[in-house]
Amino acid sequence: EILAPGAGADNVLEARLEEVNFTGPISQLVARPLASPAVTLTVKRQSRAAGQPVEPGVTVRLGWNAAEGRLVSE
Repeated sequence: EILAPGAGADNVLEARLEEVNFTGPISQLVARPLASPAVTLTVKRQSRAAGQPVEPGVTVRLGWNAAEGRLVSE
């Protein structure tokens, strides 16, 4: 999830959004962590009009709780 300023989670990292794909109720974000730009992350989240801007080039704080994370390697 994209964290609001001051919000926390079990896992937090800063990333730059490279792609934002809206597919109805779900948005798929492609991001690269600032600390490891060779890594590509795909984030699926509920589409919404309110909240932080989600557009390519924006730097965001991504966060998730440990129980909600899934790692899938290629």
